[in-house]
Amino acid sequence: NRGEIASTVSATGSIEPNEELSLVFRSVGTVDDVLIDVGQPVEAGQLLAQLDTTDLTLALANARVAGEISAAQLAKLEAPPDPMDVAAAQAAVEVAQAGVASAEAALASAQAGYSDLFSGPTDAQQVINEAQLRQAEIALSQAQQAYNKIKDQPDAGMFPQAQQLQQATVNYEVAKAQVGKTVEPVTEARRVQGLNQIAQAQSALRQAQAQVVNARNNLDNLLEGPKEEDLIIARAQVKQAQLNQLQAENALTNARLVAPIDGVISQVNIKNGEVANNARPAVVLTDLSQFRMKVLVDEIDVRQVTVGQPVRLSVDALPGGEITGLVTEISPTASNVNGVVAYEVTVVPDETAEPLRAG
Repeated sequence: NRGEIASTVSATGSIEPNEELSLVFRSVGTVDDVLIDVGQPVEAGQLLAQLDTTDLTLALANARVAGEISAAQLAKLEAPPDPMDVAAAQAAVEVAQAGVASAEAALASAQAGYSDLFSGPTDAQQVINEAQLRQAEIALSQAQQAYNKIKDQPDAGMFPQAQQLQQATVNYEVAKAQVGKTVEPVTEARRVQGLNQIAQAQSALRQAQAQVVNARNNLDNLLEGPKEEDLIIARAQVKQAQLNQLQAENALTNARLVAPIDGVISQVNIKNGEVANNARPAVVLTDLSQFRMKVLVDEIDVRQVTVGQPVRLSVDALPGGEITGLVTEISPTASNVNGVVAYEVTVVPDETAEPLRAG
């Protein structure tokens, strides 16, 4: 039977926990609650500490509202035009067109009024005026004859014939004045007033025409639907709102410090009410379920070591002073320690009766 051959290699190192995690808040804020103490065992997923989330909650609510608004705006753009909106737009065009007709009539009236300042009655009007004068003369003659028959009566002025004569006389004078009417000199004030009325009517017409153009454009835009660039912008705004909401959700999630693994709390560097500082870990979580030993083996002795090789190590802190283990890793690169070239070798120790401690 062949016996086992043991090789002794002189090397020193330290015992390290299987994993040690430095945990920090990924959101900025004030520490609201610390739920753990040093030495406390925790499970993966357990809440360790939390920031004040008042502002973060409001930011998330705002992001959600903004997302709903942008989505509604996009849906409105993509939807076909509402028949009621189309009818209202068509009615607006008709109202604007009626406004143009009214403004044109007002301008024509102002221009005609200005022209009348410089012109007397037309030939046709003069013929009418002369005919009315002849009628007034006949009526006056008849009224005079009727009055002559009763003029010697007491209180003749109270008889109807007297009143009829008076009215016929007035009508005659008015008709006579119309026939003899001539072009009166136009004062500067009346001329300026007439020009101002024309200018105001022209301005009102331009405004009415502009309203027609706007009303037609609104109707055309409604019937044609949204422009492609408007749709692109609206869709981009929806995506931006979704990203903002996701960012707000992440910020709220990152305000909670949760244990990623089972382990023991080895450091707590935060207190309630202070601002979380990412310059140092808020909590250090250590996995003590398994340890590993890191030893430096010089370049000559490392030739005797291979991955998977069982080893026996001396540990002064344990009763008996020795433990067994397995080589799991040999560093491919060397380190220079005090002028000695050495390689780092990782050994995973077997279970021991006494618990190991890092160091």
